[in-house]
Amino acid sequence: MSTFDDLKEDFYLAPIFVYFYPDHECVVETVQSDYISVGILLQLNDNDILHLFAYFSKKHSIVKYNEEIYNKELMAIKRT
Repeated sequence: MSTFDDLKEDFYLAPIFVYFYPDHECVVETVQSDYISVGILLQLNDNDILHLFAYFSKKHSIVKYNEEIYNKELMAIKRT
């Protein structure tokens, strides 16, 4: 098998989304710019590996373009 085939198989078999488990620890990450808010929810599995289980992105309205960055971070956390 070639390296490319190995890489394709790894992508195919890797879990992208996981189910939410209430007893596992969650992590919220946000990314902000002047124009968009992004939030992702990650959860630790039994091997302490983070897996994505939800995400969110939204374009800011023109009114929100001039908000302070910490307000935009809080908006993303609230929206997620």
